[in-house]
Amino acid sequence: MTFINPARIGHQRLSASFLVLICSLAPFFLCPLPSRALPETLSLPDEDVNRIIQLAASGDAEAQFSYALMLDQGDRVPADGSAAVFWFHKAAKQGLAGACLYLGIKYEFGNNVAQDSSKAIHWYSKAALQDWPAAQYHLGRLYLEGGASTADPAKAYAWLRLAEENEYPGAGEALETATALLSEKKMARAEKLLDELRQLLARPAAHDTEP
Repeated sequence: MTFINPARIGHQRLSASFLVLICSLAPFFLCPLPSRALPETLSLPDEDVNRIIQLAASGDAEAQFSYALMLDQGDRVPADGSAAVFWFHKAAKQGLAGACLYLGIKYEFGNNVAQDSSKAIHWYSKAALQDWPAAQYHLGRLYLEGGASTADPAKAYAWLRLAEENEYPGAGEALETATALLSEKKMARAEKLLDELRQLLARPAAHDTEP
């Protein structure tokens, strides 16, 4: 997991308790800022919250993600799912893995966005290629359980294998299900995909591409 690094946010340090609270678990940089996305910071009593909002507005990806979580959960600010999605997108566009994972979940289940499996796969992949086990698991599960347009047991096997190696809960059981669906020929393809993913994960900026 990723925390906002106090060394990166100027001379004002966030409290340790708040850093723990906002532990880090889209492409609209040119869009106008929604009026509801940025509340009046003076109305908020917590200096840490104000600082997070200021940093998010200035383009800090970790602050954008933290602010999105606050909006999504109604933590110290009024809950606003649409504004949360806006800020998740801002952070994810900068490649922040936690934001990419959250967007994948939102698009998979249609939480404050239109349900869209292809967008879920896109954002899960961005986090999975940064070696986030949760994203690898969710991506593999989606390839395993998805409809006709997304189901791909070979890709499911490759991603779930990585998640299992990272000891993500439930990955082993899902991997067994994916393995049972593969013929000898399809298993060869799955192993090839797995090798390609390992190579991508070994490169910098791996989140830009998926095989």
